[in-house]
Amino acid sequence: MKKIKRANIIIIILILIFALTVSLINIFKGDTTTSLKALIIIPIVFIPTILRKLFKIKFRYILETIIILFMFFAYYLGYVFNIYHKLVGYDKIIHGVSGLVTCFFALFILKQSKKYREEDKWFNILFCIYFSMTIAILWEFLEFADDKFLGKDEQSVKTTGVDDTMYDLLVALIGSIVFCMCYYFEVIFHKELFIKKYLKYIN
Repeated sequence: MKKIKRANIIIIILILIFALTVSLINIFKGDTTTSLKALIIIPIVFIPTILRKLFKIKFRYILETIIILFMFFAYYLGYVFNIYHKLVGYDKIIHGVSGLVTCFFALFILKQSKKYREEDKWFNILFCIYFSMTIAILWEFLEFADDKFLGKDEQSVKTTGVDDTMYDLLVALIGSIVFCMCYYFEVIFHKELFIKKYLKYIN
């Protein structure tokens, strides 16, 4: 646990240095919009810490690391550096990974609420999929609002119609199904691989 906590602190420090550097570079370029977007990652990386301190949530460092790294690749590289539009397939990879990440968080919620029981594997699997798809839909709502209020085209409606949104939801679903298949395998065959080790750690 100490090693994970130490690694987590190092990751946060590196992200903060990177964010401040990018922000300063864009200020000198006169691009205040990108500069401000670069700084948004700072409060984001501290959300798990805030939840842990204010609401006494037992936010484990392994889950915090997963969330922070995902937000860095999804928001920072994707949105601030516009990798979504520069690198073909990056958007779909991130949405697929989001299905995995949100399933980890779904299991965390079950454990924290004392609702997790290994024998209820089908309930756990359905909860993971439902939770993952709810987050995916909310994310699409955010992109829709961004498009409407800021005049952007994050959902690529102009070029793909509803195809981009539907593919985003589909790959998120695939990511969550892959997670659940791995979880099912570990439960049925009594294997303690990555997911069960994660569950053991967040007890």
